[in-house]
Amino acid sequence: MKSKNHIQLNLLTVLTINFLIFHILDIYGLEYIFSILKINITVLYIYMVMGNILFLIGSILPDSDSDNKGSKIFYTPLMPVAYLLRLVEIILSLSLGKRRGHRQLLHKPIGIIVSSLMIVSIMAWILLQINAINIFIFAYLYLCLLVGQLTHVIQDQLHTITPIFSKILYLILLILIAFALYHAV
Repeated sequence: MKSKNHIQLNLLTVLTINFLIFHILDIYGLEYIFSILKINITVLYIYMVMGNILFLIGSILPDSDSDNKGSKIFYTPLMPVAYLLRLVEIILSLSLGKRRGHRQLLHKPIGIIVSSLMIVSIMAWILLQINAINIFIFAYLYLCLLVGQLTHVIQDQLHTITPIFSKILYLILLILIAFALYHAV
């Protein structure tokens, strides 16, 4: 699949999840839940946006292993991250004695786990400088990036089996968004 397809599918996925979460939370009283948890809603929204962005970035990160740097990630502001992940791929390749290349280590669980951990650790170090991180936020941001990368690999596999997969998933996600919007009104 092309990067734009991964981004489109993950964007629809994250929109669907956000609509459903806010719909469910709204049913049980958003303000009440936040008052019990003593969470500042503005701070929560900031971390939710960061998580959503990481989920979307995760949709193209595994293609940092493309042989000819043909992945869209090399032509975006994420280019330094792509080169960092190529370094991760080289280190993993040498450590594990595995070959490098497209759909190799960065498309495998070990590559996804290590690359997500490395990127979120760098983010955590930056957030630590302004006292804006704790273990729960770290875990949340890590899971957002990890799941974003996992969806990339799943989408690749399903697209290999049946190229119509992405069109079916688009339709399902659009129906879910329409459902959430209908019930939100």
